Amino acid sequence: MKKLHSTAQPFQPQKQQPIKPFKERIICVEQPPPQTDTDHYQTKTILQRSICVSGEIDKIDDVNLWSFLGRRGKLVQITLKYDELTQKQKNYCYAEYATDIDVERTLLPGQNQSWNSINVWLEKMLQTKSLVVFGIREQLTLKELLTEAWHDYQ
Repeated sequence: MKKLHSTAQPFQPQKQQPIKPFKERIICVEQPPPQTDTDHYQTKTILQRSICVSGEIDKIDDVNLWSFLGRRGKLVQITLKYDELTQKQKNYCYAEYATDIDVERTLLPGQNQSWNSINVWLEKMLQTKSLVVFGIREQLTLKELLTEAWHDYQ
């Protein structure tokens, strides 16, 4: 019996490229101007024109979220936050408006608003020194809160 010889290489599965974790995804209709981290005044004015939205926002698609948050004011962009390990969307995002008047109009019906029976909490952003303050879930420990804030800052 003859032994068969093959020149083909044995099958070796290709290594999968690791998926690069991401922390956020931005929704915007128009291309926003580039931001510089060195401009403290610009950061302060963006915070004055922003709100933190918390709740089950992962159940609302991009188009409906934009429509819901832009009902009473001109939106510039929405920043959705993601968990780096699980890549799942967190239950909060940031909505930046064109003016602080747009923020006030958006908050006019109250902080607790709903879209298709999904309740969301809208909180105007405040800045004290370098700390951004927004609605915090009560079940978070201080260590978890600081860890999450540190990861978002990075």
